[in-house]
Amino acid sequence: MNTPASGLFEGQQGLAEPYPGGRAQAESGSKIIENDYDAWRAVCLQPYRLHADHPLLREFTDAWHAASTLGLGDDAGAASIRYRVLGQTARSLVPTGGGREAQVLLSLWRHSSVHGDRLYATGLDQFLRSDASRRYADFAQAAAGSADIEKRYQALTVDLGFAGDSTALVQAWTSMD
Repeated sequence: MNTPASGLFEGQQGLAEPYPGGRAQAESGSKIIENDYDAWRAVCLQPYRLHADHPLLREFTDAWHAASTLGLGDDAGAASIRYRVLGQTARSLVPTGGGREAQVLLSLWRHSSVHGDRLYATGLDQFLRSDASRRYADFAQAAAGSADIEKRYQALTVDLGFAGDSTALVQAWTSMD
């Protein structure tokens, strides 16, 4: 069994397989989920069992909006989160009595979960193949990378207006060893 830190650079043991067909294959996965959503809408043409402002229905609607609007637009890792959230919100709407709506929502949950897992694996695979994931050549390169992170952190605190109120953030930063 993998521990949280084991195997990061040793491959993807225990993870879903990345999309070997690239973006086109991932887009096909998104289309399957869109079809599941359309099937759910068709089943729900009759009066719906939850009120329109019910928190679960709002969360599902928000999750669908994020997945359908952004889709695969930014990167596989971020998209994986959107599809996982969509799957979990669909699962939370499954009625206990079963029926056609339950079948459609369970299908949406399964497809979204698998798609999210594969997108995560694809994002990790892309990162591990990039130059950004290579090991540091020596201590000097690692120190330069750390200094770059500190510089970006300092710039971020100023840009976000934390410069005057950043005592706790600076203490946390300096306490990291």
